[in-house]
Amino acid sequence: MKAFGRYILEISACAALGYAGCSSPQSAILDEHKTEFKIGPEVGKQAPEFPNGTKTISGQPISISQYKGDVVLLDFWATWCSPCMAERKYITDVVRFNWWRKDFHVIGVMLDSNKEGVGRYIRGYFQPETQVCDEKGFDGDIVKKYDIQAIPELILIDRKGVVREVHVNAADLEKKVAALLAEK
Repeated sequence: MKAFGRYILEISACAALGYAGCSSPQSAILDEHKTEFKIGPEVGKQAPEFPNGTKTISGQPISISQYKGDVVLLDFWATWCSPCMAERKYITDVVRFNWWRKDFHVIGVMLDSNKEGVGRYIRGYFQPETQVCDEKGFDGDIVKKYDIQAIPELILIDRKGVVREVHVNAADLEKKVAALLAEK
C-alpha cells in the first residue's frame, strides 16, 4: 500500500507540474509509468489522424496522412507557455538545418484561445513550420486525440506514419530527427 501511495504521489506531482508547463525532470517519471498510464499517443502505433476539417491558421486543409513518406515533428505549444517559448530555439534550429529537405515537416499545434493573436505572433517572429490552432486549448480535438496532458510536447512520426517518439527532449531533437531522416 505504501508503494501505491508513493506511485499516486509521483503521478499527481507530474500532473501538477506538467500543467504548469514543465516537461523535465517530470518527464522521467512520466516515461517510467507511461505503459501503465497512457500519456500521449502510443509509440509504435499509427499516428492519430487529425479530425476532418482541420485547417492551418492560414486556412489550408491539413491531415497527418498527407505527410506519409515524410518525417513529421508535432509540436504542441502555446504563446503563453514559457517552457514552450524556450523550446522554439531548438525547433527553429532543426527547421533551419533541414530547410532544403522536402521530406521533413514540423506541424505546430497551438493551444492558444485566440487565433487572431496567434497570427500576429507568428507574423512578428520567425515561425517556419505549419501551424494549427482550433482556439480550444486543452479541450481541442487534436489535443484530445493525442492525449496531450502538458505542454510543451514534441512527438516524432516516421515515414510510415508511425509514432516513434513521445516526450522528445528539445535538446536531443536534431539528433533524433537526423536518425529518422536517415531511415528509408
